[in-house]
Amino acid sequence: MREAVKTSPYGEDLHVIGDKLKISDRLFRRFFDPTIREILKRIDKILTEEKSHDVNDLFVVGSFAEYKLVQNTIREKFGKKRIIIPHQADYAVSRGSVLYGHIAMMPTVTRYTYGCQHWPMFNNKEHPLNKLMVLNGEIRCKDIFYTLQERGVTVSSGYKVSHLVQVLVPKDGTLNVTIYVSKGQEPRFIDDDGCTPLGTMTVHLASSMQGPVELNKTLTFQDNGIVLEITEKATGQLYDTTFPFLYGVM
Repeated sequence: MREAVKTSPYGEDLHVIGDKLKISDRLFRRFFDPTIREILKRIDKILTEEKSHDVNDLFVVGSFAEYKLVQNTIREKFGKKRIIIPHQADYAVSRGSVLYGHIAMMPTVTRYTYGCQHWPMFNNKEHPLNKLMVLNGEIRCKDIFYTLQERGVTVSSGYKVSHLVQVLVPKDGTLNVTIYVSKGQEPRFIDDDGCTPLGTMTVHLASSMQGPVELNKTLTFQDNGIVLEITEKATGQLYDTTFPFLYGVM
């Protein structure tokens, strides 16, 4: 064992003492280097954003925050900030989750851009040909991401955004409404990278009108999730559902 360790690439950093393997401080630090670099990179990216220019305090929590090596590296990198590491930092996240469930939602920042599918008239100067679709005799562009709420916006419980649309409803009166989320600030299409469906609501419209039907779509950010409400303008009929909670701090 001693000979194998001694002749290995880590011979200078590993030593066999009795039945124990001693690792040098230099090699031990290398185990953490890739992860610590990514943590520092992520923090630095957030702090350079305009909305973070007045951030002076950094809370370091989670099981990884228990390591002195991690704590010291963060202090060295962001020494001008006040670094706060609570006692039992590894339990801080779970404690915060429990406390959060017992209090009203505090103002937070939307983590995603929220939107729905849009079918505008096709414009060959703006839209790619693979998105061209003929719908009821009209040339339309499919899969356009229509933004209802941008990411990076501070919201509180009860915050609402609404959008009035005209839609062509199938003969059976059934309409599927999908809400999409995107990591991008200004997504273009619902199938862009980083864009994914949040959820779909199926409604059976009461209106017997021919042609387009006017609907009012409303997103409400609540403590327990995001509520989608669809109001049929002609009848006043309201349909609603709740989607998962996806608007935490970035």
